[in-house]
Amino acid sequence: MVMLSSYSGTVLVGLSAAAFLAGFVDSIAGGGGIINIPALMLAGLPPHEVLGTNKLAGTFGTLNAGRVFWKKQILKPHAWWPGILMMFVGSIMGVLTTFLVSPDYLKKMLPWLILLVAAYFASPYSVRKTQGRAITQPSFIKTGILGLVMGFYDGFFGPGTGAILTALGMVLFHLPIMKSMAMARFFNASSNIAGVIVFALFGKVYFVIGLCMALANVLGGQLGAHSAVKWGTQFIRYFFIVIVLGVVIRLLMTS
Repeated sequence: MVMLSSYSGTVLVGLSAAAFLAGFVDSIAGGGGIINIPALMLAGLPPHEVLGTNKLAGTFGTLNAGRVFWKKQILKPHAWWPGILMMFVGSIMGVLTTFLVSPDYLKKMLPWLILLVAAYFASPYSVRKTQGRAITQPSFIKTGILGLVMGFYDGFFGPGTGAILTALGMVLFHLPIMKSMAMARFFNASSNIAGVIVFALFGKVYFVIGLCMALANVLGGQLGAHSAVKWGTQFIRYFFIVIVLGVVIRLLMTS
């Protein structure tokens, strides 16, 4: 277990601010981890600690969102249990794979992975919606494969998992966007829990930083939901893309 040591209060405040912003955009466009991970890297955390601490920061947000969707009966999670279970398994496999990669290589690779995911959010495919198609009932095989593949991605890297799952739910199962968002949160919560457990067992989680960021992330998500109604999601998406490009450029300059 890694605790806060040499990181100052100023760094903690800065990381919490980044997590607040991540929660703000994640509640609307998805991809808050694309803000959290560069912030943790710029703070000087080693690559594996970056991934582990980010996983802790994002867990509370996905659990809270999943609770809301479950409470409102937007989607019944029991129909999706094979995918949720395989998401857990895939996440463990993805996290373990990160330990087979050299930390120096992982540090160089992360900015480019962030840039690829940011490009996805800038594309029209990330906001694709269904148009009155009949919902495809989830099958054991299809949901299981989806959970395993996306769980591996989430465990190995993670940013954008919720948004990609939302898009896949609409494309593969013809779910309306709200039901697809609920499915994504159930899957994502399972993956995040698995990731936190494995990274913590390897001592790669800064718990003080992660918990502070988690609180800020939840608060940002609450504000983001209200802001989407006032300003519209497109404004938030463009705002998000500008922020991400800025931090990626900064990371590439310092790598």
